[in-house]
Amino acid sequence: MASCGSETKADNIIADTHSTFVIEGMTCAEMCAKRIEDKIARTEGVQTCTVDFEKKLASLNYDSKLTELETIVSLVEEMSDKKYSVSDVKTEKTSSSQSTITSSKENETGQLLSTPSFEIPNLLEYLRNII
Repeated sequence: MASCGSETKADNIIADTHSTFVIEGMTCAEMCAKRIEDKIARTEGVQTCTVDFEKKLASLNYDSKLTELETIVSLVEEMSDKKYSVSDVKTEKTSSSQSTITSSKENETGQLLSTPSFEIPNLLEYLRNII
């Protein structure tokens, strides 16, 4: 499993959506999974992505104002003479909002950053695989 996305480009993207989908038709990790990752990485609005060859699973974070999931799915399915098919698409909005909180001390404020909800399921999935 490798991750993709240009660090310079990804730094400027505020991802508000997390999606996963199954990719059928991959026959190897380098020429299939890696090429799909690279193609997704070059898509405008994609912040991060991974394609796990063994699990046949793509996972990506992107700005839904800059790209649509349908565009990414079509991109994958059009590759290599349409040998890949996408299924089991799951999408969730992630929170990129910040909330201001105040403390009991006068004139002291702070920001409470919300954690994207997709991190916990990924952690649970990881733990299931190692137990």
